[in-house]
Amino acid sequence: MGSLRSFSRAHIHGIDGLRAIAAFAVVAHHVGFDTGTTTHSRFGVILEQLDIGVAVFFVLSGFLLGAPFVQRILDDRPIDGIGRFWLRRAARIYPAYWLVLTVMVVFLGTSIDSLYQFVAYYGLVQIYDADLFFGGMVQAWTLCTELAFYAVLPLIAITAKFMVRRLKRISADNALLAGCVLLYLASTAWRLAMYGFHPSFGRIALLWLPGQLDLFALGLGLAVVRARANRDERFNQRVQAFVRIPALWWAAAVAVFAFTCVAGLLRPIVPVGTPFTFGDGTEFSRQIAFGLFSLLLIAPIALRRSPDRITSMTLGSRPMVFLGVVSYGVYLWHKSLIAKVQEWFGWGFFEGNFLVVFLVVSMLSTALAWLTHRWVESPSLRLTDRGENRSAVTDNSKD
Repeated sequence: MGSLRSFSRAHIHGIDGLRAIAAFAVVAHHVGFDTGTTTHSRFGVILEQLDIGVAVFFVLSGFLLGAPFVQRILDDRPIDGIGRFWLRRAARIYPAYWLVLTVMVVFLGTSIDSLYQFVAYYGLVQIYDADLFFGGMVQAWTLCTELAFYAVLPLIAITAKFMVRRLKRISADNALLAGCVLLYLASTAWRLAMYGFHPSFGRIALLWLPGQLDLFALGLGLAVVRARANRDERFNQRVQAFVRIPALWWAAAVAVFAFTCVAGLLRPIVPVGTPFTFGDGTEFSRQIAFGLFSLLLIAPIALRRSPDRITSMTLGSRPMVFLGVVSYGVYLWHKSLIAKVQEWFGWGFFEGNFLVVFLVVSMLSTALAWLTHRWVESPSLRLTDRGENRSAVTDNSKD
């Protein structure tokens, strides 16, 4: 009871569809850049912002993985099974990643030149070395940050439980929400420190967990609100009234996304060690806007007790569920396929028809992702199920 396994079995309709949207937004973002469409098309400003899919993934991780810990804290039950939680998260990330990275090294020309690089890339710690940050699998920086979140989440939960017990005058759910606010503010302070003190590692430090923890904190906040709604029917009625029309939330999310495009909130493409300038403040605003967009997109799905008709027909449809299930594989495979598809059509880097490349890469990466999910991801997770203590904090999420 209260484990992430039981939470995931109470399937939240539409979550897989959100994963699919996030994954293919990132595919479009990378195809746009590699074909030159981002810089040479009037639609480029939209493609530039589609890495917003990463923010959606981070908020989803905070919500789905934080839920069992929140439930245990509110029920005043021990947070056990942490080792198995870490084992399952490693099984979720590493085997498929190792497969794709090995294919890239053996067949696609990705270079690993030393034992140090091998350990860094295969261990998913390359983002802590500026010289390796963009090597190996470029998009894997997000996996490094995810792994850091997995590592500290149980520790955050243990600390939160201790504080909840000490703060007798504040209800447990309000204390947890305050904790989420503190995590968000701490992440904001970290990014401000990078801008204020200009350390040599500042640019890559924005992408480390402290610089992205605000997004995970938003997801944790949603988990707290959902848990309170499940325990308090009067509060739940207010929540259900608030998220009654998901389309309104999504319209607000589109408005936020449009603002990022119109305002030109772009991430500067400069060498990692380049000092910050005043103009880089746009990236700071961009992070806040991306978090707000993700919250508006996910909240009506995460907090509703039953899906509305529009959600069922779109995000909950069979094709979207399938794409969401294999979205991790799509994320892993797509970037290395872009150059190969350009080569097949006789196009070089910064060349090619965006739509053609996007469609071909999407189809190929989906097919490979399905194979990876069936033969690598699922078997790896099943191995961690053997002998599982059902009362421990474990998970069965596809996040």
